Amino acid sequence: MDVIVEAKRDGEPQMEEQWRNELAGHCNEYKGRSRVLIALGGNIGFEISKWRGRVYPCSWYALLNAVDSTLGAEASGMHTGRILQDTVSAFAFFGYCPYHGDAGLVKQAAKCKMGYERYGDILRRAKDSLAAGTRSA
Repeated sequence: MDVIVEAKRDGEPQMEEQWRNELAGHCNEYKGRSRVLIALGGNIGFEISKWRGRVYPCSWYALLNAVDSTLGAEASGMHTGRILQDTVSAFAFFGYCPYHGDAGLVKQAAKCKMGYERYGDILRRAKDSLAAGTRSA
């Protein structure tokens, strides 16, 4: 199975016409191969049900939290663990921190090297983004 990832920054919506063109182009180029499209970010304001089985919406926070939970299961000295930690650090650079519940807010703010107030804003965006991703999936 081939995986196509269409990534959008926060505030930039996914475009259904673009998905249609990408899936059709892949179908023409790679006849007979199965494919899915992961719509990363920007999944607000359209009906995903008609795309079920072909397009899978995902938020940046959902991706970060999946990387972070996988990191928790990996040994920190292993190559994979270091790659995952670098990925979490790259997210933190752009203001994204993993969500570990409200109780870990101060600890996570320190881990991500930012103030509590800024982290609180990011936490609210994360919760909203995760909730929106759950509703559209």
